[in-house]
Amino acid sequence: MVPLIRFKKAVFENGETFTAKIEVANFYREFKNKILDWSIMDDQGNILKNGELTNMNLKIGNNLNLGTITYPINTDTAKKLKITVSLRDSKYKNSWSIWEYPNNVEVSSNKVVFANTIEEAQAALQKGKKVLFNPDYKTVQGIEGRFVPVFWSPVHFPNQPTTMGLLLNEKHPAFNNFPTDSHTDWQWWDLCIKSKSVITDSLEVTPLVRVIDNFVTNHSLSTVFEAKVGEGKLVFSSMDLFSDLKNRPTARQLRHSLLRYMESDAFALQNRSIWKICKKYN
Repeated sequence: MVPLIRFKKAVFENGETFTAKIEVANFYREFKNKILDWSIMDDQGNILKNGELTNMNLKIGNNLNLGTITYPINTDTAKKLKITVSLRDSKYKNSWSIWEYPNNVEVSSNKVVFANTIEEAQAALQKGKKVLFNPDYKTVQGIEGRFVPVFWSPVHFPNQPTTMGLLLNEKHPAFNNFPTDSHTDWQWWDLCIKSKSVITDSLEVTPLVRVIDNFVTNHSLSTVFEAKVGEGKLVFSSMDLFSDLKNRPTARQLRHSLLRYMESDAFALQNRSIWKICKKYN
């Protein structure tokens, strides 16, 4: 007995409307004159909208199109929301996450240099500046970005990206404006497929977005990391944070969140030199 909803996507922008059809897969027993409750809740546990479907007769099999959930997205901050559907007075409940993002956020900073080339990044770092270095991921030496994990076995199917998803410290201030859990979820889809995973085995860096390698190669991988470079401070991203931002709300929001972090006092790095990064990925 599983309450379900069917919806087209998990990432929404201000002004859009979340719409979902409620279904129930029932292979337990028939239920008559039951009530299905649904709710939309934010991360703080506040109920933003709820409703009920009454007089539900749930036959054995797939019970489709039982009702519709609609919720207009109206936000000026990035938020994770939880949709829940449950059969009243029972243990049968299910939930899903969606994310809402503002249309317009600041993606530049007068305190941080945004660089697409090594030359730009090096010049700014030599002057002791803060640099968000985001080269075209297609030119980066690394492992093709992918959202899904390895299909079965990289030993038997070697011609595939062999990563196993993301690992993150969700409480890190770099994500203060980009809600995330400690693992991959749907808001990372576009960012993962437009990325390269960089092998950081020999680099003295601190991963912000760690990519889990498979057991065969077992490299230390990252798509976003930070480091001190001489007198400068660097955040490197091999996730695309610059192209078509108008139509890529998660890329736009992650760039905004990283910049706000880099502007803050929380962006304090240990003294180390990693000029070899520039040589490695030139």
